[in-house]
Amino acid sequence: MTSPEDDDQRSPGWIRPGEHLCLTFDDDEEREPVLAAFVSDGLARGDQVVYHTDMTHPAVLIGLLRGWGVDPDPFLARGQLRIDGAEEIYFSDGRFDPDLAVESLARAAAGALRQGYRALRVTGEMSCALRSGPERLVEYESRIKPILDTGTAMAVCQYDRRLFAPEQLPRLRGIHDREVSMGLRFDGGLLKIRPMVNPHGLRVEGEVDAATLPVFTTALHEAARRMSGDIHVDVGKLAFVDLAGLRAIIDLAAGLKAPRSLCLSPESSHVHQLIKMIGWDTTPGLRLSGDDLT
Repeated sequence: MTSPEDDDQRSPGWIRPGEHLCLTFDDDEEREPVLAAFVSDGLARGDQVVYHTDMTHPAVLIGLLRGWGVDPDPFLARGQLRIDGAEEIYFSDGRFDPDLAVESLARAAAGALRQGYRALRVTGEMSCALRSGPERLVEYESRIKPILDTGTAMAVCQYDRRLFAPEQLPRLRGIHDREVSMGLRFDGGLLKIRPMVNPHGLRVEGEVDAATLPVFTTALHEAARRMSGDIHVDVGKLAFVDLAGLRAIIDLAAGLKAPRSLCLSPESSHVHQLIKMIGWDTTPGLRLSGDDLT
């Protein structure tokens, strides 16, 4: 059996102490699954998790955490989870201050170790730096590597592609060890696939046929590999799926090790009828929406 540290390092849950990752996104559907894995995995592993907010109000983030299946109250109460405004950490005299930001990270990493945490796990909404110009942000991102190299901290820096100019992002990406994503998002002419956070799984829209089957099958297996527990597949907006597409669902369900299941919901009447008519509804590891899914 492999440990999480041995798994694919593109997965945000398996970030290691010392890593400096970059998350770019176009919307919350793309961002939230990465942050949900980053935060929940950190709390489970005994890291201190610090979130620096800018565009997201702290109260909204609390709600998001609950939606991700994380009860933030006990972690906030004991200080394992901290939510700070980015300007409190990064700014002095109303401007983004690289010196202050680097010093704050070093102090936080040292403090996490003193308090008995495995490491500091920090993520920040870097949109705050745009108010002072990108060069100060480049300086900060370039200077935190020695702190991370000690293995006392790890970071995911968030970049909203709607706010950063396209020409700014390649340089910022290059400062990081790698870019991170769930790798489960697909936008095609006939098929759209989105990761879901609560419950964990995929939302599938459009058509699954011979042309889109390879992408659909890959997404199913990636979801099963990257997510723990049951895999929920929402096909409520799936207009068409052929037998090969249904077979991909059934094969994955049958291959899951108990007690994991593939939970198909809310399947349309024709999908439900097809599955029952063929007799696949008795497949081990498959649960349909009428089976009291939670």
